[in-house]
Amino acid sequence: MIPLFLKSNLEKIKRIKQPSFKIANRYFNYRHHKVIDGILHDCSDGYIGREQVTEYFKNHEYYKGFFAAMIWGGVSTGGVTGDNLSKLLDVTPERIDGIVLVVKRLLQQRLFSLAYDYMEREGKLKGLGDAYFTKLFFFISEADSLAIISPIFDKWTRLAYCALLIDEGDKQLAKQYISRVEGVDVKLRSAMRSAAFNDYVLRMNRWAKECDVEVNQLESFIFGTNRSKDKTSHNPRFYFESYVADRHAEVFDTLTSIPSRTRKEKVSQSLTTLKKGKSIMPRIVAVYLSPTNKTAYTSTNIDLLDANKPYGKEPLTLVQGGLGARGYRVFSGEDGAIVTGSHKAMRNDSSLKVLYLCGGVLVHNKSEAEQFTDSALLKVAKKLAQQLAKDRGFEKIGR
Repeated sequence: MIPLFLKSNLEKIKRIKQPSFKIANRYFNYRHHKVIDGILHDCSDGYIGREQVTEYFKNHEYYKGFFAAMIWGGVSTGGVTGDNLSKLLDVTPERIDGIVLVVKRLLQQRLFSLAYDYMEREGKLKGLGDAYFTKLFFFISEADSLAIISPIFDKWTRLAYCALLIDEGDKQLAKQYISRVEGVDVKLRSAMRSAAFNDYVLRMNRWAKECDVEVNQLESFIFGTNRSKDKTSHNPRFYFESYVADRHAEVFDTLTSIPSRTRKEKVSQSLTTLKKGKSIMPRIVAVYLSPTNKTAYTSTNIDLLDANKPYGKEPLTLVQGGLGARGYRVFSGEDGAIVTGSHKAMRNDSSLKVLYLCGGVLVHNKSEAEQFTDSALLKVAKKLAQQLAKDRGFEKIGR
């Protein structure tokens, strides 16, 4: 039985096309690595898509295909996540080629759970979690035109899988595989991770067949759209989050930890006039993470920057700061920010980073941050950001 959500969105799924993505500037800093330079040379227009990556695997250029998949997927080069690209570049080509060949044999034999277990054990690579090694699975199975394609299993498709399991009526199986859902983060039971992935692969292929679409079309649809670009309930990311939250107690016997808040449509960058003749600029919530001091500091004034300075090119000065924030120099860019200042929780911490609040999660990119013009919602959002920082292991939370 096809889930009702997929059935009601069948026409949208059929219209899905696979776009190419502009290669982020940060990857050009790795051109001294021959494999990265080769990929960037091949993508002469500065864009990379699924077809280009698949072609490497079709031509048995596994080492090149591996890193093309990483660049296509947006592998991290720094920040809180760490420089995973450098970690992977330290692995020998022979090791990566060998891993690809093992995975290829397992996928050909439809041993999806064994392939998953292999990548978490014998084939484990530092800096490569399941969100990325399942990208590798997809391109290998797509290149070989396997009868069963292995779709990507990351944060957003895991959330979709949870919701669609419940939608299809398999609540007991959802409870068997999943311990709980925190906002948009689906927590799989440790002993059931590979079994859940195996079930996800088989269901996605069955659903795609019933919808008469390709597996990668279905996967792209349930992956949804960046929450800052589409804040409507039609965005699968918001729909699945809300759907699971409404049924969390029923399925998992506990209340969901999703924050209770009102989602607002994207607001204009212009000043918004409020009651009593007051007006405030659209603000975003940022969390300054200080690993050295195990401290997080939240700010709601990060958007009030000196816009006359070139964005992302040189330090920006806060025009108006909150308590303890005035005068900070913010090295701001699309991939986050590094802040220096005199706040006691941030002294002598060269690894200080900034994340931004988007919905119920923290993101690296400032452009994804949710904007607020309502002071009450801003207050709730700040508390949520503090809790998210605490969940990351930061013991002290400043404001």
